[in-house]
This record gives sequence, structure tokens and C-alpha cells, in this order.
Amino acid sequence: MKQPPLSRILHSTSMWNSPKKLKTISGNSSKKSSISLNHTNESHDREYLAELMRDFPVQNPPSLEIASKLLLLRFEKLNIEQFSTALVPLSDDEFVERFHSLPLKIHRYLFRDILSNAGMFRNHRDSEGGRIFFGPSQKFQGTPPLRIADGVKEACSYLARNVSDPITAVVRFYQLFVLVHPFYDANGRIGRFITSVYLDYHGYHLFWVKMHRNQKWLRKLNACHKRPDDERYLQELVKHWKKFILRKDEIDSV
Repeated sequence: MKQPPLSRILHSTSMWNSPKKLKTISGNSSKKSSISLNHTNESHDREYLAELMRDFPVQNPPSLEIASKLLLLRFEKLNIEQFSTALVPLSDDEFVERFHSLPLKIHRYLFRDILSNAGMFRNHRDSEGGRIFFGPSQKFQGTPPLRIADGVKEACSYLARNVSDPITAVVRFYQLFVLVHPFYDANGRIGRFITSVYLDYHGYHLFWVKMHRNQKWLRKLNACHKRPDDERYLQELVKHWKKFILRKDEIDSV
């Protein structure tokens, strides 16, 4: 049976797409949202979001508070199993292409009606030439805008259907995707979601919150960024990730 297109999967979350609709529910609870994949809000900094909303204005923008809540709710509504199931009937080439198309489409979905550059990579015509710095003390610089598309394509090329070690493949994707840093915000969230979809397809689950509690994962990731051509650091990162990954059929017995 033919699967729905990706745009329809994202559209199925449309009840969360409108800032106006969010206003009707945002006052119902003062509880902090517990986001899927256990997002810790580190990239959701309100001051930075406010800056982006000034740099990329939309007509009738939501308030900063509404925009922040809307981003969290939209991300929560992304369904890992739904995306994973939609991969089953695809050809091998379509499988990789589906992952290649996800970053821009998810970014558009998250930032629609919040930022005017929703669904766009950083651009050399943007302020500061589209440059961005990230990581400890902002020591890493994202890929230059004119090379972002190629960088994302290379990262997603690791997400093949038939691989001997899907965990190593997805770690390679995640490390390179974060190093490219194609967007001004949400790189980590988008990378984590794609990682989870790929692992789910191959029958694995990554316990993000447990891995995030241990700062070793971040130090090992940054070590890979510093030495991208040294395979030893990548293998150390893979080894660390595997401590927090279980096969889905083993989870109930743990």
C-alpha cells in the first residue's frame, strides 16, 4: 500500500501549527512541557529566539512566549514510529532521499509563522554572511552557507537501509550534521529526531536523557569536531553511544 507523502505526515500535526490555536490552550497548564527525546531547552534559549525573530520577521508574529511554547509542542508532536513506518515500502534510493529531505521539512514545520526563513538553510546573504559559531566558547564554526547543502547530503548519505552497523552509521550522521550546523537553531533537535527515526527503523532505541546526563558524550562529540579526519575519535563516540542504546525488543525485559 502506498504510504502518505512526508508533507502529509507533517500536516497531520496541523492542530499545533497555528499560534492562534496555541493561545487557547497555553493557559490551561503551568507545567513545563516534557518533550519527546527529552529536549533540555539548551538550544531553545529565549533571548536567542527573540534575536532570530527580529532578524527573520514574519507578518503577525506570535509573542516570544507563544513562539517558545509552539516550538516545544510542535516538536513533541513529531511521531518517531510514524516516520519509521513510512520508510518500509521505499526503495533503497528513496530511503536515503527521505532522510535527505527531512532537515528542511522539519525546520519549516517547526518555525512556520515564527521565522521568515523557516525551511531554509543559513544563507550567505543573511546578516554576518550567514556564519554561525557553536560549542564550548563558540569554538566551532558551521559549514559556510554555500557548502551547507553538500554537507547535509553527505551526512544523510550514511543513513542507508542496508548497513552492517546502523549505530555507527547514525553516529556518523549526527556528528557531521551537527558540525555542518545548517540552521541558526534546532540543529540538535532535528538531528536527534532523525537519529531516533533511523534507529527505530533498525529496531533500536536511544535513551537520550540518560546520555545527556553524562557530559562525556558532549566531550567526545566535540573531540570529533576538532579532529574530523581521525577515525579513533569517532569510534570512541560510537562506543559511548552504545552504552545508552538497546534493541526495542529488549526494553520490556530490562
